[in-house]
Order: sequence, then C-alpha cells, then structure tokens
Amino acid sequence: MPQKNAGIDKTLVNNARMEVDRTRMKSEQYVVQGDYKSAVDVYADACRKYPNDEALFTNYGKTIGDIHRAAGEAFSREDFASSGRAYYVLLKNNSYCQELFREPSFDKGFLHARLEDCSSHLAQRALAEYRKGNLAEAI
Repeated sequence: MPQKNAGIDKTLVNNARMEVDRTRMKSEQYVVQGDYKSAVDVYADACRKYPNDEALFTNYGKTIGDIHRAAGEAFSREDFASSGRAYYVLLKNNSYCQELFREPSFDKGFLHARLEDCSSHLAQRALAEYRKGNLAEAI
C-alpha cells in the first residue's frame, strides 16, 4: 500500500513542477512582449493552485523584478507609455508583492511618482503635437 501512495505523490509533484515551469515560461514570454499584466496574472493563478511552492514564489519574485527593471529602462529611454504600463501593473499588485516578498525594491510612493512623471511627459508630448496640428500623434 505505501508503494501506491508514493507513486501518486510523485506523480502529483511532477505534475505540479511541470505546471510551475509552464507558468514561468509563459510569464517570461509575456514580459518580453511587454504584457506585464498577463505576466503577473499567470503567477497569481498558479499561486492560488500551489500556495506552498517555493520555486513558484521565487520565480514570481524574479518576474516582478524584471517588470520593475523594464519599467525603469523604458523610463530612461523616455518611452513613457511602456514605462507607465509597467509601473501601473506593479502598483496594482504592490500590496500582494509586499505580502509575498516583504521587502520589494520599490514602494507605493515611488510607483505613484513614476506614474505621475509618465503621465506628465505624455501630456506634454500630446500638447506639443496638437499645437503642430498633428492630431493623430497627439491622441
């Protein structure tokens, strides 16, 4: 009898590991595509299913870090639309991230400030395009 239970447990563990790996790969693809919300959402779903999987939470933390890094790089390149989208996802998931990781490399105040900066820069660009008569660019 113990042999049968060991086989079932091993199968469950292997299935969970494969799903965690699929989650990581899916999330990485979303990050590369700039779809940060989906990158976080696939982890949220997996975390509900496997709340005690350390590898899952470690990879989730790396993904949050990757999104934070991408937001900062986009901000440096003055790609304020991409940067703002990334910072928005981080802000919306900030309380959950703090719960998971205890010391995120960003805080709510910083995220709000960056979103304000992105918004301000985009509004200034839109106004400049509008003044030039480039309505499509302004929008």
